[in-house]
Amino acid sequence: SSTRRPQGGCPAFGAEVEHPPCGRRVLLAPAPGEQHTFGLSMVGEFFIRDGWDVVSATGAPQGDVAECARAEWFDVVGLSLGSSVRLEALKTGIAEVRQVSRNRAVVVMVGGPLFGLHPEYVGQVGADGTSSAARTAPASAEALLGTCIRQRG
Repeated sequence: SSTRRPQGGCPAFGAEVEHPPCGRRVLLAPAPGEQHTFGLSMVGEFFIRDGWDVVSATGAPQGDVAECARAEWFDVVGLSLGSSVRLEALKTGIAEVRQVSRNRAVVVMVGGPLFGLHPEYVGQVGADGTSSAARTAPASAEALLGTCIRQRG
């Protein structure tokens, strides 16, 4: 199987990786400045169970999320945020990911309890959507992929 367990860094960092021949790929990372990654590991496990190729940038230095998106094809980039203090940094990070992503139609999802309490933040930071729980994140991502393809196509 091509599925990789989540781990720090971008495995093919600096390499040219095109869209995989089959399956879906998701990059999971904490928002800029965010320290908490336990929730992301849980989300990653649910994506793996649903057959996704999961790449985790939880141990990567600041700015590497955009670099991973530039180096490799991802259908979805998922970012986790725990505090409203970092909303502006997240907004900037999402804009950078969209600007450099190898996949020009990349879907950006945000997660964390903050977005459950304030769903309006999803649009404010420039994300396409969120999921109410780790276990529903893969289904939410699939739904967003279909919606975004219709809107952008």
